[in-house]
Amino acid sequence: MISIRRADSTDLEFIKEMYKLLDVTMMDLYNKLVVSYEKNSDDMHVDEYWMNLIEEKNGYILIAQEEYKRVGISVVENVDRYEVHLEDLIILPEFRGKGIANLLIRKSKEIALKKAYKRITLNVLENNDIAKKLYEKEDFKNVKISMVCTL
Repeated sequence: MISIRRADSTDLEFIKEMYKLLDVTMMDLYNKLVVSYEKNSDDMHVDEYWMNLIEEKNGYILIAQEEYKRVGISVVENVDRYEVHLEDLIILPEFRGKGIANLLIRKSKEIALKKAYKRITLNVLENNDIAKKLYEKEDFKNVKISMVCTL
């Protein structure tokens, strides 16, 4: 059974490992859309950034667990007093397709609503069809297009 909980300081290393996994996945998707994408290792957020989210100073992080194994995260950042942004949703590959992402999205939305936010936004790459279907299933609508020009 999968449970969803708020992250705490003991999750910091897991969160950072999940972002390494995300970098590999996103680089492949992004390179199919744009000529090149180079991830700068300096781009990895510092521990202070993560701790501010864990302490809910500028958003929140949720952890999905199966028994005692952490299997996914959602990272939600405050935008303004009306809006939060689902910055990232990361599930370990062997746990994908089991509804964990849906649970994390629903819990992220539930917390945002309890905190009196009016909307939750996210970005998704144009060629990430699996993610787009997931988000549409969870009532997200396509409202803007982001464009990139490689220089």
